[in-house]
Amino acid sequence: MEIICRVCKNKSIKIYSTYVTPECIWPTKIKSHSSRCHVFSCTNCSHLQLQNFSKERIFKFYGDIQSNLNKSSTHLNRLSLIKSHYGSNFLKKKKILDVGGGINPILYGKNIFLADFKIQKKMKYLLKKNFYEIDVEKDNINNQFDIIFLTHTLEHFKYPKKAIINIMKSLKINGRLFIEIPNFDFYTKKNTYYAIFHQHLSMFTLSHLSNFLKICGLTIDKLFLKTNVIFCSVKKKEINKKKLVYIDNRKIFKRLNKNYTKMKKKIFSYIENRKFDIYGAGGSMVLCLASLRNISKNINLVFDNDPSKQSMLFPGTDIKIYKKIKKPKLHSKLSLSSYKLKKNKNLNIHLV
Repeated sequence: MEIICRVCKNKSIKIYSTYVTPECIWPTKIKSHSSRCHVFSCTNCSHLQLQNFSKERIFKFYGDIQSNLNKSSTHLNRLSLIKSHYGSNFLKKKKILDVGGGINPILYGKNIFLADFKIQKKMKYLLKKNFYEIDVEKDNINNQFDIIFLTHTLEHFKYPKKAIINIMKSLKINGRLFIEIPNFDFYTKKNTYYAIFHQHLSMFTLSHLSNFLKICGLTIDKLFLKTNVIFCSVKKKEINKKKLVYIDNRKIFKRLNKNYTKMKKKIFSYIENRKFDIYGAGGSMVLCLASLRNISKNINLVFDNDPSKQSMLFPGTDIKIYKKIKKPKLHSKLSLSSYKLKKNKNLNIHLV
């Protein structure tokens, strides 16, 4: 099976398929659809991408509410890393654009602007007129910025090259683009259930990102983090004829398969055929359980502290989410929790 690479327009062949998983991993009002993700590898640039979903279907992957795991402490850590390299005054008196921060932008202020395909009313009120509700894969922003942030957004674009080209049109000549993405290399080894799902239309290791940037006429200026995420600054580069790096994607997926199988066995050793409760209806928990076929029939109750999730349905099921109580009267022998993480290489599971 082949499709066209959405980065370099060369041939891309299917190398992997997931189990059937919920297309939206956030709680929804009605039961979310489920299907497989098929991963394609470009024979030219090695770019990893999912199958060609329509834009209308992609928008449905995000459900009824927007969700964002970025906490203020995470944003502060990013800003601290930037200042440690570029200087404490680097962000001052700068015109800054946050692309994709529709629910939780990295900064607030009169010189801070936001761009996203959907921006909540609350954010529009807070930002006054400093926002662009726009699809950057189709249109560019008619403004110029000193700094642009693209944090956990690049992997969501159907056409990442088109998006980057449009975004770079709004960056001043000596400006900096800051990118943070999930590190696919990490998720082939740990927390493997989070490696591939519908919302992430592209997967990047550092080598994949470098190839992608090279095609877009960009290069990494400073690599800040290479852990479960890749966080770096990006700048324009002079055109050169350097060849793209060859990446053995089949080897990467062989490693993923091996570790994914270990993870599933480990989860099943806890669950077996018993009923259990869930504490924390987040995307990680959804994908963790989706790795086990027909396991949803063993779910007893689901709890979450987030009011926006309560009374919604746990993704892929008809089970309603309740408010977490301090001392729940458990009817099950086992509970899974994303609030208290057991120290385990591949598993976010806590026995109550």
